[in-house]
Amino acid sequence: MCTASVAILQGMAQPSKAEGPYEVVCPHCNKQFEAQLLSGGSDRHQGFKCPHCRLFIAYARAEEQDRIEPHQG
Repeated sequence: MCTASVAILQGMAQPSKAEGPYEVVCPHCNKQFEAQLLSGGSDRHQGFKCPHCRLFIAYARAEEQDRIEPHQG
């Protein structure tokens, strides 16, 4: 595979992250909250902290479970 193909595939694997706050539903306590994306050193450290039960919700997992959406307000 050529370098350009690898770069394209890596770019496709990255989820598109909207700017601003998100509406999030916690998978632990099922409460909805609004939060900014916390970004750490790697993709697995990007996510949200539930203000109700304090669970860290990884962005990738929340996105695949349809638990987040950009805030519409």
